Amino acid sequence: MDDFYVPTEQEIRGHRLRSQLTQGQAAKCCCVAQATWARWESGRNKMPPGLWKLFLIELKYKDDIEEVEEELPATSLDEITENWDKDYLNHLERG
Repeated sequence: MDDFYVPTEQEIRGHRLRSQLTQGQAAKCCCVAQATWARWESGRNKMPPGLWKLFLIELKYKDDIEEVEEELPATSLDEITENWDKDYLNHLERG
């Protein structure tokens, strides 16, 4: 199994501060609570490699992501996924 890079607490904090984000804003980028982010920065917990990558992507494309989020209508997950099962069954029937 491949080893994945796990950032140090100094890297996590440094990237956040250079990006001028609060812990809460940085946490939002990774879809976690501010308390979770604080544990990563303090070294109490290790940040999962996939969320580190997500954070770096969010930082690089921050303006583009914000623009898309502003344009999207507020919808619930149920509204987004309500037709998925029907669409999948229709796809299977068509073969």
